[in-house]
Amino acid sequence: YVPRYSAVFVQILLLNTLVNSLHQQLDVVFMATGKIKIYNICECIFWLLPLLLSYVSLRLSLPYHYIFIILMVVEMIDVLVITMIAKRIADLNVKQYFKSVIVPCIVVAIVIIASWFMVESAVEKTFVLRILLACVVDVLLLAYMVYIGFSKTERMDLKNVLSNGKLSFLAKFIR
Repeated sequence: YVPRYSAVFVQILLLNTLVNSLHQQLDVVFMATGKIKIYNICECIFWLLPLLLSYVSLRLSLPYHYIFIILMVVEMIDVLVITMIAKRIADLNVKQYFKSVIVPCIVVAIVIIASWFMVESAVEKTFVLRILLACVVDVLLLAYMVYIGFSKTERMDLKNVLSNGKLSFLAKFIR
């Protein structure tokens, strides 16, 4: 028995994880500068906001998955606010940050989701085929991350690390 809303919960939580991963790099900016007062105040507000909004949504008898949507939207707003604060406090180049971090993450996410839906809808679904498709999509994810999400310098660094370790056979696939 699969509980009601489980699939929706998992899908929204995965998207929220993507948004949250963008937030973690900004945390390091504030920790490195030591200017964390305004950052911590904002974070406290954005930690409480989903709780309050979720309470209101439940009181209004909205569907349960709205709580996860609220969580994701508040996290997106948090990332934008923290980015603007980092620009002011740590002189973060927002344009460069979006170009080198946000855009590649979004492109990789869109390509992976589109790939998964194309493969899912194209074939009959048996257990063995699902496992095989999951493996194919994982390999595609890795390739997309390396070739779309990484800059040329990052790819060269990855190639150097792989060349010196036990996974040196993978280094020849990276250009």
